[in-house]
Amino acid sequence: MKKVLIALLFWGLTLQASAATLNDANKLFTWAEETYPAIFSPAGTETIEADNFFCRFYSDTGTYYATLGNDVYIFSPMFGDSVITLGKTSDFIQPTEPNFKFTKDWLNGKTLYNVYFEDDDNKWEIATFTFTDTSLSAVSDNDENDRIDNAPYAITNEGYLSFTAYDENEGKEETDYIKGLELTNDYLSLFWTDEIEDFSGSTPNDEYFYFDLQTAQNFVTTKNADIAANSEMVTIEGKVTFVDSDGNPIAAPSDAAIRITSDNDQAKDHWGRGFTISVNSDGTFSKTKSMYENSYKEGHTFSIAIFKNHIDVDELNWDSNEDAYKHLGNNVSYGAWKEIIVSPQDFQDRSTQ
Repeated sequence: MKKVLIALLFWGLTLQASAATLNDANKLFTWAEETYPAIFSPAGTETIEADNFFCRFYSDTGTYYATLGNDVYIFSPMFGDSVITLGKTSDFIQPTEPNFKFTKDWLNGKTLYNVYFEDDDNKWEIATFTFTDTSLSAVSDNDENDRIDNAPYAITNEGYLSFTAYDENEGKEETDYIKGLELTNDYLSLFWTDEIEDFSGSTPNDEYFYFDLQTAQNFVTTKNADIAANSEMVTIEGKVTFVDSDGNPIAAPSDAAIRITSDNDQAKDHWGRGFTISVNSDGTFSKTKSMYENSYKEGHTFSIAIFKNHIDVDELNWDSNEDAYKHLGNNVSYGAWKEIIVSPQDFQDRSTQ
């Protein structure tokens, strides 16, 4: 409902050729909350986004504060009954510089502290990276056996950092690509992926190269304390019944798995933070994990897919390229996974999609 109201309020605004980033919009919103707390309250509300439009709603005053492109708008009962144009993003904050470009000169001799959220452990972690002009080494602060030793790296024409190293979790070599985003005094924010095509369409998770270990540790400590205070153990379990063309139950395929992603995680493009579970031969599945700000409960909707784990069999993940035994959709009600029937006509061959 909130998104509908926002669309109606700001309908007809024209997008300019240039556009502020999500980082810029959040920087602007934070500045406004700190500078004018009587208007923008409560602080730190969710940023709603669509393409180059970003908005926060402040329920204490009924105020909507938004950016579209580089333009800044406000709608508030405190200022009348129409949308007001306030100016440009750059009138209030220093906009983020264009994406940072890696160079070997910049990397050579540096020690950088990679700060990232580990989905499986439900916590923030640190890995220490050291660079020469030709290679990099890395070691996890949590497990010194999780390491990379003297892996050659390259800089693409776009200024991305890429390297290939053996991934202990996957049991094979993987190539990673890192795009620099915002450079600050404390860190360089990152878009990290193993598919370079992601840079053109996907939303990056929060990830950083910090320049100082203590600053990185302070960030991780604060984040993990918040997670501990706002997490709960969640169990997802159910049964998938596979049937033949006559409706007779059959054994579940050995490569069958189910992925369940909440509406919150879909909105943030955090598909990996949900539940991906192998299906047993009798069709049952179950997994328990700690969930931060749990959205796997009543009142939320879900994306549910039973997929064929046949492309990268060492990684249990449905990225929509694997064939689907059944895709229930992306707006499915809570608990719909408890009893699922899969018939041959539900199968989707996604090799050509």
